[in-house]
Amino acid sequence: MTKKKVTQNGAFKCEGLAPPMGRREVLAAIAGVIACSPAALADALRAKIADFANDEGAATGMARARIGADVTLRGYFAPATEPGVLFCLFEKPALPCSMCGGFHDSGANLRVIGESYPDGINMLRAIDVSGKIAVDDKGQAQLIARDVVIA
Repeated sequence: MTKKKVTQNGAFKCEGLAPPMGRREVLAAIAGVIACSPAALADALRAKIADFANDEGAATGMARARIGADVTLRGYFAPATEPGVLFCLFEKPALPCSMCGGFHDSGANLRVIGESYPDGINMLRAIDVSGKIAVDDKGQAQLIARDVVIA
């Protein structure tokens, strides 16, 4: 809503009642709308790998409490180095270390047990893995995969 003011020559000049919004305020408002979008809220409510395992793959209390529960976790593929493990699921892309060849500094991870994964899977593209939470005899978190989908 604007207020009209008569100038000396009789023309109207519109003046805003509130000062105009600056660039920062507009960007903050846009960021707020995006943060409250249904997709952002769904991601915030989604179970995370760190809920079930730590950076070393050890099961958390939640993993132990939810053994056998169906979950869908989004993460990144890394080849397994242990027999019987299909692949490892990391929070962040897990690239081999140039010094030791191992995977580290990629956040929480768990072992995925299953039959096969889809063609086209790679270490830089997120995947969704659905299945049941398990804990092996060494205390490592596992996901018994039912479905693996490239996100």
